[in-house]
Amino acid sequence: FQSEKTSEGSVYTLEYGSEVQRRQFARQLIIDEDESSLTIDTGRLKIKVNKSQFAPFAEIQRDGQPYLTGSRIIVTGADGVEYTSTNATPEAVEIEEAGPMRCVVRVEGQHRSADGEPLFRSICRIYAYAGLPFIRLEHTFVNDNTTEKFTEITSMVLHLDTSSGTAKEVEIRQTHDNRCTINGEVREERANGAISAG
Repeated sequence: FQSEKTSEGSVYTLEYGSEVQRRQFARQLIIDEDESSLTIDTGRLKIKVNKSQFAPFAEIQRDGQPYLTGSRIIVTGADGVEYTSTNATPEAVEIEEAGPMRCVVRVEGQHRSADGEPLFRSICRIYAYAGLPFIRLEHTFVNDNTTEKFTEITSMVLHLDTSSGTAKEVEIRQTHDNRCTINGEVREERANGAISAG
């Protein structure tokens, strides 16, 4: 089950029997979709996905204030050419799951160079939860280059734009399964995969 409590020592009670009534959730997810975008409202977050420019999301508001103002996936080929998701239109923006407490939205598309050449595709799934101030983002990349046995790249980066002018830039790189760098500092561990802006 889902809870807003994060402190240790929280107490939960399980009720059972014929007199127990299902209660309405205090906050329910609202999904609003039109031709240009899809917006998920969790009560704490508003996550907007643009249907004309491929990115995991176009913006996120937190408690009514701008939080993240954009995102994009950048793949750098072995030749140094950058292929950016926002140079392409998403091929799919689909609601895979929609319930009162959780939804899953799938966004899929290619990465394209400035002259329109494609390299790899990404499938992003946004998991959003009613009343909670975070999302889970699942990213899968697909090598759709069938002309070669292997395709070498220099890097694949998820770039997030923050709304705060005072936020400092942080670079997290997972270089190996058990090694990462955070702002150039090598750590013999897997990055935990959670980030917070502001």
